[in-house]
Amino acid sequence: MRREIEAIRKALISGKREVSANQTWKRICQITEAGDIEGKKIRFTQADMERLRSFVIREAGFDPTMDTLKNGRVEQSTVSVNEKLARGGVFDSMVIAGRPKGGSVPIKEMGELPAGALACVSIDKMMPPKTVSDPIVIMENGAMMAHLETIRWPDDIPNPIVLYRGHGINLPEIKKWVREVPDRALIIPFFDFDPEGIDMTRQYEAQRCIVPRNWRAIVNRSPYNNATKYMKQISKRDLLSQDTRIPSAMRRHIAQNKIAVMQEHILSHDLPITIMNFD
Repeated sequence: MRREIEAIRKALISGKREVSANQTWKRICQITEAGDIEGKKIRFTQADMERLRSFVIREAGFDPTMDTLKNGRVEQSTVSVNEKLARGGVFDSMVIAGRPKGGSVPIKEMGELPAGALACVSIDKMMPPKTVSDPIVIMENGAMMAHLETIRWPDDIPNPIVLYRGHGINLPEIKKWVREVPDRALIIPFFDFDPEGIDMTRQYEAQRCIVPRNWRAIVNRSPYNNATKYMKQISKRDLLSQDTRIPSAMRRHIAQNKIAVMQEHILSHDLPITIMNFD
């Protein structure tokens, strides 16, 4: 139902009286008894638009012309009996942090975490970025946070602070916090080893990142290489050829072999990793 409510909200805000007759809108028409399906389009009268607005107010507890779905289930439950209409997942607004061997993380009033444990707090519970003095690895994929102890960390960062970069409404907030860490050398993104992953490090104003140590040994036919994903990324935008931060030998090797290795495969195939400084 969240998809239908969001579609109605956008239509009401735009003022459009005509939408594409896709499955979402056909379902909306069926539920609300508003609109006339005419071929590939659905057309609404002013009375239909008011019916759609009333439907959202009744079902979700807010006026779609003035407000939107809440960001959390508890918040949504204050306006609607259906708390599951809330935008995002349960942890989309939280910061997840840990350390491979345990230790302190930049969270207010928190003691040391044991090895393998993760802290999950709202962004306002984070310490000010200027207080950070230990290396911080920004992890791309949340699944990897459950395996911090088994990752073969480089010798120069055997026990870094690891932050999950987020995937919902927390993503821009975490990014902002990371950018405000004064010592940029402390920020070390660990993303997928592919054009998009390498390019994403720009968003964190990083001076270095983590890559497979033996990247020259990765070839097109390596069992963990996803050449299809590489081609999809390049077809949308050539992210690699103009990235002069990356050694030219690495750029050529990735392009020639169509390399895209996901973090999960770096872990499951026990590939050693290292820190690469950007030029």
